[in-house]
Amino acid sequence: MHTLRHLFQPRRALKRSVQNVQDFFTRGDFWAMLLALIVLLAPSMALIASGWALDPVLLLGASALGVVCNTLLARSRYDDLFAFLASCLLALGSLWLLAALSLRTNLPNALTQVIERLSTWLLDAFTGGISQDNLAFSVLVGGLFWILAYNAVWHIFRLERAWRAALPSAALLALAVILYEGEAPLDGYVLAFALAVLLLLVRSNIEARQWAWYSDGFRIPPSLRPQVMKAGALLALILVSAAWLIPSNNLRERLDAFQEFLRSDPIQALMELANRLLTPIEADGPPSTDYYSGDSLNLGGAIRLGDQPIFFVEAPRTSRYFWRARVFERYDQGRWSPSATWRVTDSSPPLDILIDAEIIGAERVAITQTFVIASGGLRLFHAAAIPTRFDQGGRIDITRTNESLGDASPMNVSVVRPLRVLERGSRYQALSQVSRATPQQLREATGPDPAWVTNPNALLGTAISPRIIELAKQIVAQANASTRYDAAKAIETWLRRNIVYNEAIPNPPANLDRIDWFLFELRQGYCTYYATAMVLMLRSLGIPSRMVAGFAEGEWDASLGRYVVRERDAHTWVEVYFPGYGWIEFEPTAAQRPLTDETGDVVLPPDAEPQQPLVPPSPTPTFTPSPSPTPLPSPTPPDSSPSPPDSGQPPPSDPPAFTPTPTPTPTPTAVIVPTVPPPLQPPPPPDDSFLAFLLRALGAALLIFLLLLLLILALLLLYWWWEWRGFGGLSPISRAFGRLERYAALIGFKPRPQQTPEEKRQDLVAKLPQAEQPISVITRAYSEERYGHPQRRRADEASEVRAERAWSAARSFILRRRARRLNPFRRRDDD
Repeated sequence: MHTLRHLFQPRRALKRSVQNVQDFFTRGDFWAMLLALIVLLAPSMALIASGWALDPVLLLGASALGVVCNTLLARSRYDDLFAFLASCLLALGSLWLLAALSLRTNLPNALTQVIERLSTWLLDAFTGGISQDNLAFSVLVGGLFWILAYNAVWHIFRLERAWRAALPSAALLALAVILYEGEAPLDGYVLAFALAVLLLLVRSNIEARQWAWYSDGFRIPPSLRPQVMKAGALLALILVSAAWLIPSNNLRERLDAFQEFLRSDPIQALMELANRLLTPIEADGPPSTDYYSGDSLNLGGAIRLGDQPIFFVEAPRTSRYFWRARVFERYDQGRWSPSATWRVTDSSPPLDILIDAEIIGAERVAITQTFVIASGGLRLFHAAAIPTRFDQGGRIDITRTNESLGDASPMNVSVVRPLRVLERGSRYQALSQVSRATPQQLREATGPDPAWVTNPNALLGTAISPRIIELAKQIVAQANASTRYDAAKAIETWLRRNIVYNEAIPNPPANLDRIDWFLFELRQGYCTYYATAMVLMLRSLGIPSRMVAGFAEGEWDASLGRYVVRERDAHTWVEVYFPGYGWIEFEPTAAQRPLTDETGDVVLPPDAEPQQPLVPPSPTPTFTPSPSPTPLPSPTPPDSSPSPPDSGQPPPSDPPAFTPTPTPTPTPTAVIVPTVPPPLQPPPPPDDSFLAFLLRALGAALLIFLLLLLLILALLLLYWWWEWRGFGGLSPISRAFGRLERYAALIGFKPRPQQTPEEKRQDLVAKLPQAEQPISVITRAYSEERYGHPQRRRADEASEVRAERAWSAARSFILRRRARRLNPFRRRDDD
């Protein structure tokens, strides 16, 4: 009863817990753990601030949990190997839980989703597929930061090597800073990291000096450590401030040289593998070798595009083509992003895209194109105008045009991705609906704009510079443009005549609006700036428009009978929405051939074929989704409440006055939801025969056998590494003694360097008395061989056999004691 009464006393239990914590940690461990956390959080927060597609909950959580859990392992009595394995298991569990929490849904469902999405990513990784799931990317980077945490705390608490703890994190922070050219300030993360590293160096140095003083018998005053740390903190602050004020003359040139290194062939091959399996890392500037496959596009500095062919296109020469890759509809401070929030996967070719009639519009003709890939590694399908079919399976990013209807909502396609990377020599066919609407028809287009058009194309309010709004009004007024088409042509013509095309522009100033700077200060740039400026000016007038990215038409090769599209043809242009006619292309870039002449006729080469007669777009058979559309990894719902326009500006849904000509517009047809097509042939019934069951069972058995074989090989490799590493060329007796010392570390035996073999034997026997006989046989045989009379150092065969047998017995005792040490409920005297 007395024991139970003391056991359930809260104050005594709390005091005992505090004492156990104090016994577990040493003085200064909490401050060191905080500094290690800063060393990890600085690069992780810099990556998030740089715009990498990383989940903050997962990344920051992995950094914090990695520091805490690995600190506990570093301060435990576990040896290196067991602690590393325990850290790996903790990493798997922690990353799984953090990934589930980042999905922000109920936990059981989220845990299941994480497994499914990572399994899909692994399948894509080993089958050549394409993955854009930023959850997998975040989990991989979170695992990297867990490894960095293990490395940091292990070198801080066990090895006292602060430099080794900081260097990997420093490299990652430097990479984030060098690759980033945006406006978000990263200086604070660099300063915090530098201060934390310097303080860790001070701590490591005082730890080493204290141990040396203690070994020499000097008494150390308790106030010495805090004083040294304060002085070190002041010195670190002075050093960081001085380094910050040192001028850097050639920093820009060195960064350019580093960018050239990143463009080398080996780095590009590595980046292609990463881009196939990970969410692309966006940076300012031109399209990379992925050509607009990232989910955002920034307005940056100079671009350099090569002359190598990207693909060849076989298509009738009856139209002026743009090879569309994707659509960007949202613009915010120099950054374009799509409005798609859902992804539909269709693995059964052909991939039919049944688009809302309001998107396709009237006056369209069907054009078939055949693409032959000339430069491998493409991850997007390209097609002219409005694509409606591909002869391969793929994934479609879409926006629901009426969220209230759920799965029955019409859809607007943002991008179409193949299921596998399009390598060199790959071929695919695309069917597109190309507009044949004349300028007069577009001038006479009247009617309200659908809500799904005006929402992502709403007026941007304060996001547009007042000078841009005023310029748009002046251009339209001077051109006497009274229709939507005339207003768009007036702005297109003004940009082509007044802005100089230049690919070698400097980086935009951080303190200026990029398009305001482009139009009024620099007055030169390339296609992305032209297209953005036209879209912003049109939207300021209430005209729905968007930017489209892909490739210009390219060069017609008569000998090949196809278009040759090169890297230099990477391009962005503008699409304007016309009620009844859908999205119509405009070309504001001065370096490109205009789409129409002064009379409004399409500009084609003299040897072009006559235009095909108009064929009404034939509806594609409806099909059932399989699987159901799943949300994109980072859904961003469209903004249903656009900012109000400036005073005197037309409302979003009321474009400038149109010419009141009573030309009827096509009647909108019923909404048809794009779904996934069925196979061309009905699927065969499942085979339930015994032979089919036997084949499936044999396949499963073979898979299990291969996994067991891999496990056995891994265990054999581990056994060899632990049993034979470093003992090559030694005699059986010396090898047995070396193994005895190595295995004894598993039960906490740490001999001192100055100890003799006999002293080591005595300490080990005191720790493991039941193994006294084999330990003594091995130790005495080793002493005789190593330190005995030279004539008797050469052991006979019988002594070697006795030493090997004694080692087998000693190993059994050590492993059994090790197994007992892993029991969390063991008694203290078991150690």
